[in-house]
Amino acid sequence: MSKLRERYRAGKKPVDPDSYLAAIIERHRHLYADIGMCMGVLVVVVCLVVAAHVIADWLNLAV
Repeated sequence: MSKLRERYRAGKKPVDPDSYLAAIIERHRHLYADIGMCMGVLVVVVCLVVAAHVIADWLNLAV
């Protein structure tokens, strides 16, 4: 490690990776929820478009 980093870390407790990750997730949970909702809406819209195309093709073949 560089001397600057050693001086900065001197006297500090080691960070528990699990609690550090939990803190990051807790801070950004709204962002993750927004991204998840956008992806969910995108999946629903794509499925509706595909279903509309399938139904339109089926109706054209039946006529």
